[in-house]
Amino acid sequence: SDPNQILDDLSREPWLAEASREPILLRQIELVREHPPTDPWSRSAAAYQNQLIDLYLDQNRVAKAQAMYDSLPDKDRKGGGDTDGIILAVRTNRLQALIDTWRANPDSVPKESFGSAIYRLMKPTTAYKPDLAAIRPLQEFLFEYKRQNDSLVPTDFLALAQLRLDTSDLPGALDLLRQLTLQHPSNYENGAITFPVPGQPEYMPDEPARIDGSFGNASNPYINTDYAASLLEKDHHP
Repeated sequence: SDPNQILDDLSREPWLAEASREPILLRQIELVREHPPTDPWSRSAAAYQNQLIDLYLDQNRVAKAQAMYDSLPDKDRKGGGDTDGIILAVRTNRLQALIDTWRANPDSVPKESFGSAIYRLMKPTTAYKPDLAAIRPLQEFLFEYKRQNDSLVPTDFLALAQLRLDTSDLPGALDLLRQLTLQHPSNYENGAITFPVPGQPEYMPDEPARIDGSFGNASNPYINTDYAASLLEKDHHP
């Protein structure tokens, strides 16, 4: 039997101690390097290395995650999206240099990776607690990128407004919500609004507000004003 498959099965066991996951992955990397698989569908060493990076990030061992990331060739960094590269830039205070690169070369913007990166940055673990002030510049950049591409929806305004509130920027949040009230109602997000909390199935750490869609014209022309007011009421800012 394949030792790596046995280790894969073991690593998925819910009873496995968190401390045991690192040595299992390190051993799997060794096995693949010692005996490269002939099956093209088998997992590569880079796949296990990327998994190890994610484990280190969850454990808040950022230096180890960065070292493993730096050891990977560009082609093995989870494809062109490079979500881990974005997360590491935020968590090592190097995001501004990355944003400067994106602004200088808009074609390099990894737009398909932002959602995953922000989700993981906003999701706490036992060892990791999100640094909202460090995450905010990424969310601000994403908002402006969507504005330039005419792809903003109400939840984009609400997510950034919530982040501004959570980083003690009430004037900035109010300005953003005022902009939302001036937007034409969305054809996609124009239904009931809810604010899921941790523990609810629909809760997403990067989406403080959920809006139902009717995929048609909103019957209420002031629906965006209602959304803005709902966010302020939730945060006790009447």
